[in-house]
Amino acid sequence: LFDERAVTGIGDSMFTAFQKLMDQLYAMHYGMNCQGAKQNAMQSAMAYASDKIYLLTLGEQAMKKDLVSMFEPVELTMYCRSDEQLEYAQQWLASL
Repeated sequence: LFDERAVTGIGDSMFTAFQKLMDQLYAMHYGMNCQGAKQNAMQSAMAYASDKIYLLTLGEQAMKKDLVSMFEPVELTMYCRSDEQLEYAQQWLASL
């Protein structure tokens, strides 16, 4: 429960479930201070059951050094929705 409202995330992967939870909190004007809430966060399809995500950089291939836990704490000043993460991932693909 969050502000007396049930907030849940269900999806085909751990990251998809995380994103649904993140979007609900965003709609309530809250943000999550963890790596998975960054705009450049994206999960590899092969890691669907894992908490591991890549932090993408435009023009650069994702490498092992870019892997982090989506739940790893980080102080964020700007928050995004999952559609903004998808848009960034598409921009990243086009930049390669």
